[in-house]
Amino acid sequence: MARTYPSHPRRIPRSLEELIEAARDAAVKVSGADHSNWSGQLQNARHIRGLRVVGEATWGQGLRLDYAYVMAPLRQMYAEPGAQHDAQTLLKYRRALETLFHEHVHLLSSHGTNHTEAEPYMRQPFVQALEEGVTEAYAFTKLDDFIDELGIERIAPGIKGVEDTPTYDAFTPGAMELTKLADRVSEAVPGVDGAEVLRQLAILNPRDKWGHVTRITWDASGLTDLVPPDQRSEAERRVGRAMWNAYAEQTTHDSLSPSTQRAASRGVATLAFLAGQTEIRTIRHEIETTGRLAAPDTPAGPASAQAGAAPAGQAAPSAEAKGIPADAAKAMELTQAGAAPASAVTGESAVQGVPRSGAATSKPTLERD
Repeated sequence: MARTYPSHPRRIPRSLEELIEAARDAAVKVSGADHSNWSGQLQNARHIRGLRVVGEATWGQGLRLDYAYVMAPLRQMYAEPGAQHDAQTLLKYRRALETLFHEHVHLLSSHGTNHTEAEPYMRQPFVQALEEGVTEAYAFTKLDDFIDELGIERIAPGIKGVEDTPTYDAFTPGAMELTKLADRVSEAVPGVDGAEVLRQLAILNPRDKWGHVTRITWDASGLTDLVPPDQRSEAERRVGRAMWNAYAEQTTHDSLSPSTQRAASRGVATLAFLAGQTEIRTIRHEIETTGRLAAPDTPAGPASAQAGAAPAGQAAPSAEAKGIPADAAKAMELTQAGAAPASAVTGESAVQGVPRSGAATSKPTLERD
C-alpha cells in the first residue's frame, strides 16, 4: 500500500523518514527547478518484464524505491549517525542516495508542467534516451551538492570521498557528450556552458528537452537573420529532427559490455550533433541559393541529411574524419550488427536493459564494471 508523506520546510534529516520528506526540497534547491512533481507517494519497487528496477518515478508522480538497494542501506546509515565506515559501506550508502536523487530529478519541472504529461513522449526512443541519460548524468555529477544540502556528511563521514561511476551505460555518456558539444558550438552565446546546459535539461519536462537542445543549436547557427521570418520555425524544426533522428540510435544491448555501450553512446551523440550541423549547412545553402527553404520533397543542397555522408562517387569519410573516436565507431558497428557478447571475452558484466514500453522513468538493476 502506498505511503504518503506531507511536505515540510527544509531541515537536516535525522532519520530515513525525515530524509524521504526532505529529499524533494533538496533536489529543487540544488537544481534551481521551479518545482518538484512528487506527490508524496512512496511505494516498493517492482519488476518490469522480469527486470528488477531499483528506482522509479511513476506517471502518478510518486516514487518506487527498492528496499534492499535503497531503503535498507539508508535506514542503516541513520541507525549509526556519525559512525566511521569502510569504503564499501559508504559506497552502498552513496549509491542508495544517488538512486533517490535520480528519481527526484525525473520529477523536477519548469513552471506550468508536470511529469505525467511526458508519458506519451517517452515512447519515442530519442526522448527516453535523452531523459534517462541527462537525469543520470545530472544526478551523478551533482550528488555531492545533494549530500551537502541534506547534511549527510554528518551522518556518514567520508561519503563524499567515495568514488563511483554512473549507470545507464547506453544513455549517460551520450547525454554528457551532447552537452559538451552544445557547449562547444554555443561559445558565443552568453551564459551557456556544458554544466549549465545539463542543468537546464535536467529540470525540463522530458517532452521539452529536445526542443531546448535544438534552440541552443539554432541560436548558435547564425541562421536567425538569414532565414526569412516566416520560415524560421520550420528551419529550426529541421535541425531538431536531424539531431533526434540520429540520437534515436541510442539503445541498450544486453549482449555488449558496459564499456562498449558507453563508447557507442558517445558515438551516437557525436553523430546527432553532426547531423544538426549538416542540416544547418544545408539550410544555409538553400537560402543563399534561392532565398527560401527547399520544398519538403525537393532534394536540398549539396549536403546529405546524414551527417558526414559522402557525395556520389566519393568514398565515405572515415569515423575519424567525422570526429568520432575509433573506439566509439567500433562500438557503434557492434551494436548495429548485434555482435556476440563482449562480456564473454572481457569478463565485464553487462547492464540490463531499460524497459521501452513507455513505462515510468525508471532505473534498472545496477551493475558496474
